[in-house]
Amino acid sequence: KLKTIDLNHNHIHHIGGLFQNLPDLRELFLSENNILEIPHDAFTFSSMLSVIYLEQNAIERVDPECLSTLTNLSHLHMGSNFITELPQNIFNNNNELTLLSLDKNWISELEPGTFDNVGNLKEIRLHNNRIESIKNQVFDALPSLLELHLQNNNISIIESGSFRSLQSLQHINLQGNSLAALGDVFLHQPP
Repeated sequence: KLKTIDLNHNHIHHIGGLFQNLPDLRELFLSENNILEIPHDAFTFSSMLSVIYLEQNAIERVDPECLSTLTNLSHLHMGSNFITELPQNIFNNNNELTLLSLDKNWISELEPGTFDNVGNLKEIRLHNNRIESIKNQVFDALPSLLELHLQNNNISIIESGSFRSLQSLQHINLQGNSLAALGDVFLHQPP
């Protein structure tokens, strides 16, 4: 009953189908490899997987279905890659996700709806990307979010009310951006 696989510090390029049908797998460590993409069948039928480390690879593409069977996923670390966008419905079945690390990528835009089905998220790390603006409603479905890291992006505009629904937020980092002014971005809506 394999529960942990540690393949950090190797030269792996492709993971399609590699971790299928491992029903007892809980933790997967694949950091510091040469993985280029996360295909739709990367984790099929490994539904107990709760922690995935994919940091410091060369990931450019993430299939929208790659996480769809991971209903117990709680920690996803995908920092230091070349990811440019998040597929709209990528987190649809990841209700248990509490930590999402996408720092040090090339993400330039966050679309409303991206985080709609991960209401248990406590921390999002999006620092050191290329995000230029924060649209209203991007973070609306995250009432449990405690920490939001957006430092060192290219953010020049934060739409009014963008953080209004983050009622649990304790820490936000916006340093090192291109902000000239802030409107009512932090106003909370009455319950």
